[in-house]
Amino acid sequence: MKKTMLSLNNKIKLLHGCTTFTLSSNSKLILARNLDVDSEEGFIFHNPNGLSKTAYLNNNKNETPAKWNSKYRSITFNQISKDIPHGGINEEGLVVEHLFLEQSQYQAQDDRPTLISHQWIQYILDTCKTIDEAIDTNSRVKISRSNFKFPIHFHLIDKTGNKAIIEFLNGNIKTYKNSEYEIDVLANCCYADSLNGIKNFIGWGGKIAIPEKVTSSIDRFVMVADTIKNYSVDDKSSVVQFCFNTLDKVKDSTKWQIIYDVSKMQIYYRTESNDSIKVLSFKDPELRDSKESKVLSILDNVKNWLPYSKNINLKLINTICGKSEFINQILGSEKESIAQHPHLFY
Repeated sequence: MKKTMLSLNNKIKLLHGCTTFTLSSNSKLILARNLDVDSEEGFIFHNPNGLSKTAYLNNNKNETPAKWNSKYRSITFNQISKDIPHGGINEEGLVVEHLFLEQSQYQAQDDRPTLISHQWIQYILDTCKTIDEAIDTNSRVKISRSNFKFPIHFHLIDKTGNKAIIEFLNGNIKTYKNSEYEIDVLANCCYADSLNGIKNFIGWGGKIAIPEKVTSSIDRFVMVADTIKNYSVDDKSSVVQFCFNTLDKVKDSTKWQIIYDVSKMQIYYRTESNDSIKVLSFKDPELRDSKESKVLSILDNVKNWLPYSKNINLKLINTICGKSEFINQILGSEKESIAQHPHLFY
């Protein structure tokens, strides 16, 4: 998607496009994503289990922050702060990723405690083994309608092979799974609009040629859907390389490419400035027996994990706010509070 402008919460913000897709065939369980943002800066977090956590909210006294205990370890990709990830995988094989969705409208305030939108991802990874458990969290916590920070929707896969898309539209939660999960792709239109839009293209019931260049969210949705539709389960080539090649077809302002291989419990990733593929696993020596929160610059060698600290968290949010007008407009006035928040409770 080309950069466009939109009005959100009375502010003007830059909007980029992102794309995700899943593959599930035989022993392969994959979720792949392009992150299209302003900067490739960011950290990978190893999040241990056994921690008591409290959600970050600003000074809004009308809502109660969610509190929970982390049951499962996770590896997450963060540009904002500890426990406020873009996405990740936990040790049970549950993957959650987000994409921008302008139409998002979260549920009205009620008695449930609340979180900001990205922190809901960490909550799910900390507390859930399966997609059904993730969906059920809506009975216990909710994304704040007044303090959500980012309008986003969510793409999930778990180790059982279940896949789902979760959106918040017109103040209601909408979940696509099982028969409603018709096409294994998500971009920056609501899923129903994407399903309707693809019907206009050749091979999907319509007469429009499959796009060859990225110009919109529906183009990316169609290009990826058509590519993975023709993927053969008997293909002898690497499924990881196939996924990176597919992501390359819909690159725009792509800074990160991440592939979660749930079947092997490995993560493959690369960045805009370094297209060599790096690999992570919970079984890596630096993480296997660790009970600590650790961080790794996404631009660094995979062995250069550091103990997590408040200074690292502050550096993370200061860096991204300095390089991304989009994020700075939303979080800049709260960046000190966000960086310090985890240390008030752990």
